[in-house]
Amino acid sequence: MALSWITMWTRCLLFFGVLVVQDQVSGSSSSSMQSSSSAESCDTYFLVTVPAVLQAGTKTQFCAILYEPGEFVVMTVHLKSEDSSQTLLKKGTSNSFMKCFSFHVPLVEKCEIQLFEVKVEGPTVYSKEVKKVLIKTVKPQTFIQTDAAIYNPGQTVRFRAVTLNRDLKPVDEKFDFVLVKDPHNAIIGQWVNQQTRRNILEQCFQLSSGASEGYYRIVLKAGKERFYQSFKVQKFSLPKFDIKVTIPKEISIGQEHFEVEVCAKSRCGKPVTGSAVVTVCRPVQNRIHCSSVVTYEDHKHLQRTSLCTTKTKQLCRSGCATLKFEVSAFTGTDPEAFFDVLDVSATVRDKFTSKYL
Repeated sequence: MALSWITMWTRCLLFFGVLVVQDQVSGSSSSSMQSSSSAESCDTYFLVTVPAVLQAGTKTQFCAILYEPGEFVVMTVHLKSEDSSQTLLKKGTSNSFMKCFSFHVPLVEKCEIQLFEVKVEGPTVYSKEVKKVLIKTVKPQTFIQTDAAIYNPGQTVRFRAVTLNRDLKPVDEKFDFVLVKDPHNAIIGQWVNQQTRRNILEQCFQLSSGASEGYYRIVLKAGKERFYQSFKVQKFSLPKFDIKVTIPKEISIGQEHFEVEVCAKSRCGKPVTGSAVVTVCRPVQNRIHCSSVVTYEDHKHLQRTSLCTTKTKQLCRSGCATLKFEVSAFTGTDPEAFFDVLDVSATVRDKFTSKYL
């Protein structure tokens, strides 16, 4: 006599239970209990499933099956810790049933293991099964966001922080201190006893004109927890010109040549006057990246370099230039030594400023 049951839990966990005469059901995603006992001409089967990991302070479910008890029995379910016991179910019946029951997971200060105990008692039936479950605490998490990822020296850095609880809802938080550290770990900004307003903490500070380039870090401390966010300081300017490179999607080794078109225009759409420098490379493969033994042939291979060709051409009035490259320059003597791709890079030199774009 056997009965199979499948139940789907939230968080997309799937649990399987088959009522057979044994002490344990394998599976790392859930705890399950089952037992049987003889009463003259019939057996009593039961199965209880519960998630192996419970989230503290939340409401969850366990499911129970009692199959043809044959007499009046009482099923009792407890959740026990070292110093407390919570009765989750006490149900007396002489009929089969399959039902899920809700219960509140107790609040704990830190993660701990408790015992999930199932007991079935009757005039001729007694069975007790105990499994371990992990009650996991989910602490609020604080997220820090800056108004930019990169700043120039002398710019103002603005950032904000929000704390979310286990239900992903913003909550108020008090921070012991807020620090800003430079790349040398020196503190350049500090605030103490900061309280969020409308669930958000906002601060700003100005970088000095001679601020060191590199990665800076924002540190928030709330109780024993610390939260971090980083940003970068470097001198930069937005590009004043756009460069567009057009190349064929596929190139056949049977072709004699292929073309690369480079166009350069200013932000207002005017063509750039100057010259285009285009480099096309067929990269060499690294055949020994998965090998621990290097042979003489491998050393010969390592001495090979990518097949590259560079050409320069003046831009026409439209700000474009078309350059032709011979396919034979990228075939090589050993085709298997190179990847079947071409890397193309283009640089434009402005005629009036002599600067490369």
